[in-house]
Amino acid sequence: MYTTNYFYRYVEDLSTRFDQHFLNPIWNIKIDRMNKSNFVPLHVYLSNNIQSGTTPKKEQMYTSDIAPSDSFNFIQIGSIDWKGNIDSETDYKIDSQFLESLDESSIIRKNDLLLAATGATIGKVGIYKSDEPSIACADLLTIRLKDERLAEIIHFFLLSDYGKEQIIRNIFGSTNGHIKSADIENILVPRIDDNLIKSFYQEIVPQINYYYTIKEKEKKLLLEIDATILSELNWKANFNTFPVSEYTHSFFRYPSEINSRLDTLYNDIIFDFLYKNIEASPYDFFELSKFVDLRLELRNPQNEPEQYFDYVDIGSIDTTYGIIYPTRMQGNEATSSRMRQVMYANDILVSTTRPTRRAIATVTDYLDNQICSTGFAVLIPKRDVIGEFLFHILRSEIVTAQFERLCSGSGYPAINKENDVLRVLVPEVNKDEQDRILSKITAKLQLAKSMGDEAEKIWHKGLNRFENLVIRK
Repeated sequence: MYTTNYFYRYVEDLSTRFDQHFLNPIWNIKIDRMNKSNFVPLHVYLSNNIQSGTTPKKEQMYTSDIAPSDSFNFIQIGSIDWKGNIDSETDYKIDSQFLESLDESSIIRKNDLLLAATGATIGKVGIYKSDEPSIACADLLTIRLKDERLAEIIHFFLLSDYGKEQIIRNIFGSTNGHIKSADIENILVPRIDDNLIKSFYQEIVPQINYYYTIKEKEKKLLLEIDATILSELNWKANFNTFPVSEYTHSFFRYPSEINSRLDTLYNDIIFDFLYKNIEASPYDFFELSKFVDLRLELRNPQNEPEQYFDYVDIGSIDTTYGIIYPTRMQGNEATSSRMRQVMYANDILVSTTRPTRRAIATVTDYLDNQICSTGFAVLIPKRDVIGEFLFHILRSEIVTAQFERLCSGSGYPAINKENDVLRVLVPEVNKDEQDRILSKITAKLQLAKSMGDEAEKIWHKGLNRFENLVIRK
């Protein structure tokens, strides 16, 4: 809640927490409506207490490309999207013997709900749809219901404003927020009877299915756009090659072929094909540093505690289109040391954490001279470089594959903004060619965005209808 307001509470109004965020009366509006609508605490529907996941030891984990056939998926926060879908094809898998050492409540089963209890995307909640058991990381809370039929209803409620605001209210901690399992157990949810179940599956589920139908069409069109850009650049890569981490293969290197780094991914032979494509291209490739400068300007918003500013974190970027959704804050709320990087209009932000997610965006005019996370490389396009064209190149397979090769670290793979980002090779394309290629994709891009907008309207229509079913006005 990034608003400046003042309030008081009578002592008898205080509950288990005494912090301003939790006690702010702004939460009361929806809580009063839920109480009048006979909502009940979530724990009424739980089969057991909500508990945190578990993170195995390093020797019990495998990357997906070398995991034994009987290993299990390891679900991390990044496996869950904001609509609650969980990608069961995880980057890491767990030794089956580790699974045998766990009690039943620690193993993720179909229709379990998983909620992010910390991190940049805290409060994100997903529903597990796979028939195969999995393990969730320690940053996820597992919500298991007595009746699996209720999973989709409660999950959809937690995605609604009434659910999300309760989750946000229960976040505690200044620098790195957390949510306690006991607080989630006491979140208010609708009292679910046969009539609500019937209405949900007759009225809401068709809306959800229609949303995903449109999103699938949008996805196909976006793939066409990516392919068009690469085709116009005469790029001959095998589109099924990347990301490398998803493929099982073996290779060997002579010691003389290994240079500055010894890790397997960096030296993977598949990347040889990437650089052969670069050499065969009719365009000359140069390091990114030829086309951009790196902005390193820092400013501490806490020096102006009452001044409002817009903050952009890695989670603020929609990776589908590279659209920024900033958070409005006051200077005194900039408690994290990462809230220091200055950005200006037309800069390009490149996430250095998990860069293959394509969290890349162009800074719009209204975000001029605002603050973003130091986890971004802030790039300033040079003269003769069209920022929009460079934006698409940085999000293309050409660069994403290089980012993957340069990544280091297991939990949250990252690249270095000075040593890695500026080293990636990009094609030198004259301005007329840049304009020509952009003209080829503009209409398709606008159509894809309109599809996405239509899908979001359908999604919110479903949410509104659901709220009307459970809330007494």
